Amino acid sequence: MPSVFSSIKKSKSLEPLQNNSSSSSNVKYIKGLIEELINYSIKKSGDKPKENKKGKCKFFANGWGYITPDDGGQDVYVYQKVIAKKGFRDLIKNQEVEFHSKMSNKGEEATYVKVVRHHRRHFFCEIR
Repeated sequence: MPSVFSSIKKSKSLEPLQNNSSSSSNVKYIKGLIEELINYSIKKSGDKPKENKKGKCKFFANGWGYITPDDGGQDVYVYQKVIAKKGFRDLIKNQEVEFHSKMSNKGEEATYVKVVRHHRRHFFCEIR
């Protein structure tokens, strides 16, 4: 079975980095490598890229909660580790999100959550 690296080495679109090359060509090379890795992993797994679903946070406390999908399906369980956010990963009620999900033995579960619109509460603080 060929490895991902042998597959990438066969790619004619990628030329190796050179010490005297410009930084923009190095960036193009790295972007090309990333694309090849993504394409390889998609082909290998047979999965299609996941579509983002949209929804709003219904409830979130103590590191877990639920998202209500905009398409009207069942609520989706979310755990703080799948929230793509710097710092403290939390959600606020009615905050708009995009997410990927999968079915688990307990129901639909989010595998990736991205905040679309930050709630006003994040931008205000009380100074004493």
